[in-house]
Amino acid sequence: MVLIGIMEQGRSGNTDVNPLDDRYIYSQGYSNYRYFRTGVNTLINEPNFLDLGGIYAYFNSIEFHPNKYYTMITHHAGQYPTGNPNLATWKNSIIKTEDNGNSISIVKTFGNQVFREKISAKNPKVMIVVEGLTNNKLWKTTDAGVTWTDITPNTTVTSGQTNISDIAIGDEDPDKIWITYSGVQSVCKVLKSGDGGATWTNLSSSVLTTSPITKIIFQRGSNGGVYVGNKAGIFYRNNVMQNWVMLGNGLPMCDIRFMFINYNENKLKIGTSRGAFEHDLYEISPPSALISVGNNKIGCPVAEKVQFKDYSVVRNASATWQWSFPGGTPSTSTLENPLVSYAGAANGTYPVTLTVTDQYGTSTQTLNNFIEINNQCGTSQPDTFPGNSIKLTGQTTGDYIKIDNANLNKNSFTFSCWIKPNGIQTDYSGIFMSQDGSNPFGMNFRGGNNTIGFHPGWSWSSGLQAPVGQWSHIALVSNGTNVKIYVNGKESVNNTALPSEVFNLLFLGSYGRGYTNRFTQLEMDEVAIWNRPLSIDEIRQWRHLTKSIAGDPILNGLVYYLQFNESAGNITVNKNNSGTFASYQGTGYTRLTSNAPVFEGVSEKMNVTSSGVKDFTTAGVAMEFNSGTYPNGDVWISRGTINPDQLPNTDTNFGFYTIINNYGTNLTFSPLASLSFYKNAGLGNYPNASSYSLFKRGSNDFGSTWGASIDNADQVSGTGLNTKVTFNTNLNVNSFSQFFLTNSSSSVLSRVNSEVMKNQLPRIVPNPSAQGTPILVRVPKAWVGSQLIIYDMSGKKVAEIFSLRSEENIMLNLPKGVYIASYISKTDTSQEKFMIK
Repeated sequence: MVLIGIMEQGRSGNTDVNPLDDRYIYSQGYSNYRYFRTGVNTLINEPNFLDLGGIYAYFNSIEFHPNKYYTMITHHAGQYPTGNPNLATWKNSIIKTEDNGNSISIVKTFGNQVFREKISAKNPKVMIVVEGLTNNKLWKTTDAGVTWTDITPNTTVTSGQTNISDIAIGDEDPDKIWITYSGVQSVCKVLKSGDGGATWTNLSSSVLTTSPITKIIFQRGSNGGVYVGNKAGIFYRNNVMQNWVMLGNGLPMCDIRFMFINYNENKLKIGTSRGAFEHDLYEISPPSALISVGNNKIGCPVAEKVQFKDYSVVRNASATWQWSFPGGTPSTSTLENPLVSYAGAANGTYPVTLTVTDQYGTSTQTLNNFIEINNQCGTSQPDTFPGNSIKLTGQTTGDYIKIDNANLNKNSFTFSCWIKPNGIQTDYSGIFMSQDGSNPFGMNFRGGNNTIGFHPGWSWSSGLQAPVGQWSHIALVSNGTNVKIYVNGKESVNNTALPSEVFNLLFLGSYGRGYTNRFTQLEMDEVAIWNRPLSIDEIRQWRHLTKSIAGDPILNGLVYYLQFNESAGNITVNKNNSGTFASYQGTGYTRLTSNAPVFEGVSEKMNVTSSGVKDFTTAGVAMEFNSGTYPNGDVWISRGTINPDQLPNTDTNFGFYTIINNYGTNLTFSPLASLSFYKNAGLGNYPNASSYSLFKRGSNDFGSTWGASIDNADQVSGTGLNTKVTFNTNLNVNSFSQFFLTNSSSSVLSRVNSEVMKNQLPRIVPNPSAQGTPILVRVPKAWVGSQLIIYDMSGKKVAEIFSLRSEENIMLNLPKGVYIASYISKTDTSQEKFMIK
């Protein structure tokens, strides 16, 4: 608290440190803060939705979930983040976060402000809340907040006292509840219930004096031992003691604001209006095992690991730990805080057991069905298609993507991605920005017109804009001599030589670094980060290509590759096979079906400054330039192995489209004499030239933008892969773009290829499936590797699984009802209805 108070110039409110990850410090001052400790005496502030309060109000501590240390079920002061429309509701609510404050949800909204809250250590479905600052009510839930019961003691029991000041709950028996009362009085200081609040016993005593009781804490593992505090001191009582006993002496008269117990040290620690103090516990508790993890729901086991932490009552110096992790690797451990992978585990739930032992005894806890595995991200192998994009919705929802442990250097670096801005972006909102180190480094918007800039060259203009509502490929290259910005392959150079400086933490979609208004609103896809400077040819060659070809030199130095193709969860896998991932932060991010123009395929370059035939033999495209105006520079052709996001008609297609980018000085040129496409065996099946139609649209276009056909073919020549379809007579192409071929000889596409019989389709068994159990998808050989999308009956996508194996167990966690399973392979589609009952 002293550190935070100094940082916020004495205006610090409530401050908490995460009990099992002390790198995180939560506080309130001129804003709401979540500090992340990156090193000795180095902190960064991260955006979050927590608001602990405490300035000009009351003091209260965060309630951490006993088994999930990034989950908090706690109060909200209703002040920050500034301008959020939910602040008034949050102030009267018990709120929950499962991601360390990156997003919050309401558990229960009361009629008045939430004053105190407590969660049971051994049965976290039991929670108790004090509603209101005065004349307050006491509420209890035993089903994690679904239903609530008013257990406020009546005034006959309290001798007219109505101001509850704090709560404690027994660990092994959550029906044991203690509450304290404020006010200068002696008639009702502490009440205890042994039946969950149905009846109450008054434990008040003259020993406690008339000073208002402000805090109470239960000593875990004890026989009903609790400490209470007021200006007169700290007092202790357990189930066998007849009266309260003062703990120690010499404590100055001061307000008791916080009490914590360090069981390893056997110390009670208090925060007061006159400083912090500690004292030996009145008695030592025997061990009480308690398991905790950062996250127990694993949607991407290939990358996510489970960090288990011991939250037990135990003395570490003499302690031993015995963990058991069925389905995990390792399956057992004797470490205090083991790290476990479930990469090979089938979808389903798994138990965890911990036994702790020290000189005072042994204790065991088993959490059945605790670890939930629901693989929704496939593998760390890169995908060959666009899949999903990620939509970030800006300041109100605090959306961004966090990459940690990147180990990058500012002067040998490349960043590239596709973005589709939703409107003109806030100046200096970050596309990416480093968060550690003394000087920020990154790519941002500026100029009030979506000009792409960078930091530290914040005042320099690249002159390159990312148009609103359109996909743009952007890149930044730093090589130790200068910094180069690219938008759709066009280069702008700033002759700033960045120094050598390593950074590990960066945000995508936010400037960060304490700025609360520099968030982007855009779609993003295909983020690639290298620890080397790419050449201009590499930027252009891979503009439309996924980084999915094993052994290709483009993979050299590829540190992060994010495709956002997971169907659920708050992480996205690093597709460079490193077993790492980035995490989504905020409350408004959504996955959308990506329509960015990317695919696995080939790219080929030719410098065009003269007339004649230019044959791109790798890409399978030949074009003949008439005399006149030429591109006068490099022309790149990229050709994929998938169709575009939308087709221009329902005629037969050939499973590919071609993108031609002109980087010459002349974006328009004399119309081509001819344009030919080859290297597709399917073309040989349709020898009638006039049945081919050619469609054209912008190089980055998407959606229903093809328009009418620009020409019909004039000639089909060759056989097999060398079958060439040529357009010339009515061709009028004087600029480059996307091209797509269809053939009208067969106007109806086969829903399923003839070689795949109906009894060889993927199917869900059993159908219906029981709610809460994994569904089994049986996938025939021809469909292995296909994609499964599940829709509810309103058409909303509720799940998505890539790269299906021959048998797939999938935990859907969906309500009862009827759903549509849609299977998509490279060549076929199939659907089936199934029921969850």
